[in-house]
Formats: sequence, C-alpha cells, structure tokens
Amino acid sequence: MNHAAVAPLSRPTAEAMGAFAQDVAQNSMAHYDEWNEMVQTARQSVARLIGARAEEIAFLKNTTDGIIAVAEGLDWRAG
Repeated sequence: MNHAAVAPLSRPTAEAMGAFAQDVAQNSMAHYDEWNEMVQTARQSVARLIGARAEEIAFLKNTTDGIIAVAEGLDWRAG
C-alpha cells in the first residue's frame, strides 16, 4: 500500500503522522504501548482487508525494503 511518494498524502494520513510526531516531541517514548496498540489494530485491519491473518502482515519502510526481506528469506540455490 506504499504510495511510492508520487502523490500527496491523504489528509487523514498527514494528520495522523503530524499527531504522532507531536506526541513524540512532547512525550518522548511515554506512549510507546499506545503506539504499539495502534500498529496492532492497523495490522488486524489490513489482514481483514486482504483475507489474511494479522500475524502475516508486516509493516516495512518501503517496497524495496519488502523485496529485500523476501529475497533474504528465500533458500537460494545454484541453478
């Protein structure tokens, strides 16, 4: 679901990112558990959207990072 930085962020996304940055700036890591809960909720939502289990969903920084993670997880053999 990476927008590949070729389109503006949606307003809700930009607002959520701004709120997170402000929380970190004001509170450091005090709300880490709350942030982790938000990630788990997002993971569950994405899983429902695509018919997967939440534990099958991974959030990575970008598409290239995802491709590298998959490639490094393969059992590469000659031929």
